Amino acid sequence: MVSVESDMQLNSADTNEAKESLLDNIPIINSDDSSPEHEDEEFILHSIESEEEKIIENSEIIETSLFKTDNLVLLESESPKKSRESKEEAKEIVKKSEINEQGIQTEIDTDNIQDLSSIPNGLLMSIRDIVKAELLAGKSIIRESSIQVIHDGIECGNCKVEPVVGVLYHCMECNYFLCETCEDRVEHSHPLIKIKSSFNKLRKRSDSSLVIEPVKKPIIQLQQEIKNVQYPPIQADCSGAMYKRPTGKEIQKMVNKLKEFGFNDPLKCISALVKSKYDIQSSVDILLKGK
Repeated sequence: MVSVESDMQLNSADTNEAKESLLDNIPIINSDDSSPEHEDEEFILHSIESEEEKIIENSEIIETSLFKTDNLVLLESESPKKSRESKEEAKEIVKKSEINEQGIQTEIDTDNIQDLSSIPNGLLMSIRDIVKAELLAGKSIIRESSIQVIHDGIECGNCKVEPVVGVLYHCMECNYFLCETCEDRVEHSHPLIKIKSSFNKLRKRSDSSLVIEPVKKPIIQLQQEIKNVQYPPIQADCSGAMYKRPTGKEIQKMVNKLKEFGFNDPLKCISALVKSKYDIQSSVDILLKGK
């Protein structure tokens, strides 16, 4: 009997400790709570017939509150995880698209994408814009000249670009201009002069050289002696069968020959050569007359 009583005393002591710990963990609702449900209510512990029923009831309340709290935390922790995973997937897709300085290049590993609906719409639109810009840039590639000279007032006879930028090609016979890009595409029948400096500056320089300087007497006497010489008549073949157009190097030699006679303007020399059918003597006469 003594052992049974001692066991009952120990059980009652453990029960009292459990009751105190459970009462400490029960949430207390203040009387001044602002919610309408507890506005005029106070937390009152009603009398229970037995202490064991009170302990069981309080333990159920605590377990219910803890269960609800755990569920709430679990539900809240799932949504950031999903959003974090979607952000990481979007970052990986953006990293796989590379943009170079010279042109736009987009490389996307579509093997790892199972469904396009998982990609955000904004990202898909940006990828489409990049690919479209790349295709348009590939179609409009033209050769750019390393010489960036602007020829104001000069229009390309083929592509109608004005002003022409870069190397300019000029035909003296028909006063025709071509840019560097069109010179590769268009086959012109006349020889073209390649002009790397500003054509307007060359034109101003040639206009300023129109000032006639006094000619020295020995040169005038030499010209008079040439005019008094009797040349035998020559029958010219005007059919064009014997006429051969000189090459660019031959024209350059003729221009250098005219420079030896004192004619330093290359544009005027070439114009005189064209009018005289590339005859040196006739070119000299044309340059002296100023035509």
